[in-house]
Amino acid sequence: MREHGLSANKVTIAELLSDRTRAHDAEGVWRIVDWMQSTDFGITNAACSILLKRIGPDSEPSEVDRSFSLIDELSEPLDEALCSQAVEAAIRTQRPQLASRFMETKTSSGGAATFGSMIKLHGQNGDLHQVWCTWNLMYEKGISPSSVTLGCMVEALVNCSAVEEAAKLVRETAANGDSSILNTVIYSSIIKGFAQAKQAEKCFNTLEEMEAQGIPGNTITYNTLLDACAKCSAMARVPAIFEKMRQCDVEPDRITYSTLIKGYCVAGELDCAFKLFEELKADGKLDLDEIVYNSLLDGCSRKQKPQKAMEYLQDMISVGIQPSNYTLSIMVKLLGRAKRLNEALKLANDYRKEFNLKLNVQVFTCLMQACLLNKKVQKALDIYKEMIGELGRLPDRKAHTVLVEGCLNAGAFEQALQVCRCAYGFGSPELAVRGGVTVGVEPKALSDLANKAADWRGLGHQIGTPRWGKPRWGTCGLQLAFDAVSKSFPK
Repeated sequence: MREHGLSANKVTIAELLSDRTRAHDAEGVWRIVDWMQSTDFGITNAACSILLKRIGPDSEPSEVDRSFSLIDELSEPLDEALCSQAVEAAIRTQRPQLASRFMETKTSSGGAATFGSMIKLHGQNGDLHQVWCTWNLMYEKGISPSSVTLGCMVEALVNCSAVEEAAKLVRETAANGDSSILNTVIYSSIIKGFAQAKQAEKCFNTLEEMEAQGIPGNTITYNTLLDACAKCSAMARVPAIFEKMRQCDVEPDRITYSTLIKGYCVAGELDCAFKLFEELKADGKLDLDEIVYNSLLDGCSRKQKPQKAMEYLQDMISVGIQPSNYTLSIMVKLLGRAKRLNEALKLANDYRKEFNLKLNVQVFTCLMQACLLNKKVQKALDIYKEMIGELGRLPDRKAHTVLVEGCLNAGAFEQALQVCRCAYGFGSPELAVRGGVTVGVEPKALSDLANKAADWRGLGHQIGTPRWGKPRWGTCGLQLAFDAVSKSFPK
């Protein structure tokens, strides 16, 4: 272009930036920006918009800072599209203060889309006061909400656990003659909010309000209703929902059946779940996935049906679905409670080899718990050491709590103390754990340990000496137990 005497324009630069963005060429992107800054061309709205679109939660902080700073170097007036894009980027990068600070200086140029982005940001932060302040400010500036803006407002209110306020706002919108901006997504968000609050009746009332406005429900709407039935143990209403779907020509999808199977399992109606699964499998229209199988396995676990769970697990593998850590954690819990510890341990070892499955903290914790339920304290400690070696760090507080409580329940006080020492950074030569890192244990477990220590102390003629035998641990060990307690309860 230069050789032919042609100058770059906004379209040229936008295409160049878009190309380098698609190629994940950060160096190329910033080389173009440097050229723009060093010439009379300057920074454009389009260029800033492209740069903001490319940043996300995993972007380097320096990239995020530099992308936002370019907005202050614009060679043209800030447009509404970029203003909205800036707030969206702040949401993606989890920088609420940056977004708020930016919007404070740019609010005057913002339209409905910009306010929608601001409302969404405050909703994700759980700031109900700012959600309403932004909504009211929009009206003060004479800007009428669009369907998108109202959708952002309803979603924000639901995120702030103010679903009643969201429902009231939608009713007022309809009453004021603005029903043209109401849609299925908005009503579905309200139904979802009531479902999360386990208020099934209000979910159905919202559906009736939606239909009264002449707005049809879709698959998402009815799936949300079914989820509400599952959460509220109202599975008796499922047939009516299916009939409504049939009347409205709404086709059930995989999520529909997954939700139903999970709902029946949670409600303890396993026969209904099993029957529905077999019908779904025989129909062959929808592919089965891990979620469906995990729901069945969890249902079997709730009702202590290890053999049935093993059958579904084998079926899951036979259709080509690889078990995950979540699948394995369900099975380990179930087999542990069924006193089938060897099977649980074998399953974990087999899946590591067969599926190259790297066990996570949750599975290791379930394995330790299974060992402790079966009075295999040393095996639980061996798994604890193995977990630390594989993770390269101490596990979380829950894992230590499970181990401490399990050891105490099994009468293994010394071992409980060793684990507690590790959790509070003392380390333990017996468990080959170095000190320094503190994760702690839950207060109840620590309190139980302290009570056991006090009981042990009161029984002996000297500190740490049981009346009926030789000293098993001395004054130093007892002091460390109380040191651990004092770390959690300073007073």
